Amino acid sequence: MEVTGRLNVKETAHLLAQLPDYDQIKYSRLKSMSNEESTKEMKTSKALTLVFLKPPLKTNAAGWGHNLWDTVRTINSPYDLLYRMIEHGPYQYPFTALELLTLFEETAFLMADEPSLLQIDPEVTVIGDIRGRYVDLHRWLQLTGWPPKNKILFLGGILDSDEPGSIECLALICSLKCRFPKNVYILRGEPEANPFRMTKRLSPVITNAVQSCIKRMCSQIPFAAVIGKSILVVYSGFSPMIREKGHIHHLFRPVTLENLTAVGRHIIFNQPSSQVRIIFFLTDGEHDWYGKQAVKRACKAMRCNVMIRGQSPVPHGYLPCWSNRLINLWSAPGYGSNYGAVLFISKELIITPILMEKQQT
Repeated sequence: MEVTGRLNVKETAHLLAQLPDYDQIKYSRLKSMSNEESTKEMKTSKALTLVFLKPPLKTNAAGWGHNLWDTVRTINSPYDLLYRMIEHGPYQYPFTALELLTLFEETAFLMADEPSLLQIDPEVTVIGDIRGRYVDLHRWLQLTGWPPKNKILFLGGILDSDEPGSIECLALICSLKCRFPKNVYILRGEPEANPFRMTKRLSPVITNAVQSCIKRMCSQIPFAAVIGKSILVVYSGFSPMIREKGHIHHLFRPVTLENLTAVGRHIIFNQPSSQVRIIFFLTDGEHDWYGKQAVKRACKAMRCNVMIRGQSPVPHGYLPCWSNRLINLWSAPGYGSNYGAVLFISKELIITPILMEKQQT
């Protein structure tokens, strides 16, 4: 199966018709915010639900490669940014500064109301590092389904200062988050914690303003998620200081890189190693190493069976290890790996990897 990420006129019209009215979304968001937070607060069951990993489904990237193309297109949609980006397709988008500043401020305001530990009910698709590959983001959405029909959790790793499509990736994901707040979730990765440098598309003054706005928004992104009360999802690692869910749930936000707590740093930067049993602290690095027993302890502390992480390119886009207790995920084919993958998690907590091979030139 080949995936281009480009929609034809009929597919575009069908997708745009599914988008609800913006005012209706804002009203329902405000109406349900208070009672939803109280009912979803830190509920745990005594018996853990088993998690199963199925064989992967394989697809191939097709179309115009993995790089961002500039194109001249007439955008006919009079509606908001999400409509126009969908209509424009997987190409460089002619943003205005006001569009970006407004979008990122609204997204920051929205995520400020979410806890640092998200509780997500399956079905859900988990997408790992995109690293600014805007064409591949469209391919994954075309393959797995756009919100609201498909619930999506982005692991982090959306940005990359060397990829010109990073701003498109972030803008599209934030637009989807603002329109479908209960169908799109974002975790904070290393690229969102570190300073981000935009490519030279706006004036230096405007670029600095947008970069500052992105930094403020990223400081509000949650740290981790639990899917179906049995699957822990983080960007990269876990902290030995965490003994229960509340230790992540109550992590303070907004928080910048300079003010991250040890727990926050461990979640974003720590990396697994088969050479380490529990944890190995580095005195001169920004991350530490953790091993099989640390993952076992993490699952016990969080009352989960499986831990999903991103951050590291792996040969086939995903790599289960340590009796499938830890699943590594990478979603940028052609960036450090020939494959990218996403994980579809069913209501029965059956995990199906969906692989995409990079386009062959």
